[in-house]
Amino acid sequence: MSLSLTWNHLVLLGYFHKSPHCRISIQMTRVDDHVVRRKFQHMLQPTFQPFPFTSLAVELVMQILGYAVTTGQSTYRALLLTNRQIYDWIRLEMLPKVAVVLKSKEQLQAFDYYLDKRGAQVIPRIRALWTICPGSGHDISTLGVSIIQRCIHIRSLACPPYILQRLLSGRTLKHKECVSLTLFQYRAYWAGSMTDTAFKAFMNQLEHLYFIGALEQNHWSPNSIVPKLDKVKRISIAIGSDPQLRPEALVNLLESPKLQQVVVTSHLHSDEHSSLVTQASTIDHRIMIMHRRRRWKEHNIWQDGIHDPDCFWKQAAAEKDLPPPALHSNYFPPST
Repeated sequence: MSLSLTWNHLVLLGYFHKSPHCRISIQMTRVDDHVVRRKFQHMLQPTFQPFPFTSLAVELVMQILGYAVTTGQSTYRALLLTNRQIYDWIRLEMLPKVAVVLKSKEQLQAFDYYLDKRGAQVIPRIRALWTICPGSGHDISTLGVSIIQRCIHIRSLACPPYILQRLLSGRTLKHKECVSLTLFQYRAYWAGSMTDTAFKAFMNQLEHLYFIGALEQNHWSPNSIVPKLDKVKRISIAIGSDPQLRPEALVNLLESPKLQQVVVTSHLHSDEHSSLVTQASTIDHRIMIMHRRRRWKEHNIWQDGIHDPDCFWKQAAAEKDLPPPALHSNYFPPST
């Protein structure tokens, strides 16, 4: 710990009078710094001792570090910079617990380069990948395909549908462990993709399916009807402020044999929220309307669902019978 005590510091601490007529003050202004340090050495000692974290049992250390990295990739990066011992412990061992979130073209480029350099060590350990970022140009599509096609051990994926359809246009499916998919916007032409392709096999192995973005009526077409899926159990649909549900786009999906719950999240309040609840009850009893708080971020909801898969769905079930939120209410969700 480094601390330099100046004359003014000592005056503020009450050891000396500041008056220029004070003989002591005149003398102390001429004292060398090392004399002051020696005389007040007790004040330079730290008042706390560092906690010997790495001296704990390795099992306990790994459990603590494992919990820490689930909070996000920024925590993982910070821990890597702590010291060499922690770096060696978590760099590869904890990577399966880290949700990789890529939200810009620059992040896509950096991660693609990282896979080029460290792919042999890293790729088998990547379990959760978010590649939704602004824009839909050729560069972003190419980067997304390049990254996802190599990360074949992922269990949770978030990407635009056009990247997924381009990636899985062949007949051989390599991503056989993925059971959770988040798609940005509905606007995918499902009919042409659900033939004998890897895309069809991929969709039929999913258990959780999330849609971000409403299916606007002017973009809807028969080719956009989401098909019936073999294993899907839970579906989430974020419709923003759209006052209408689109049953025509979900008619086949609702016939999925293992489907248990459909959660529609909406920004609407009061009467408009109640209208959505009424619409849902006339379409299917498994559909429930959930008010989406403005502080929620889609990638945070996705990341929380990786480490606590049931939290979102339990909260939706708990809110099903609550009154609609008022426009300016201080409404908070029940704890689950």
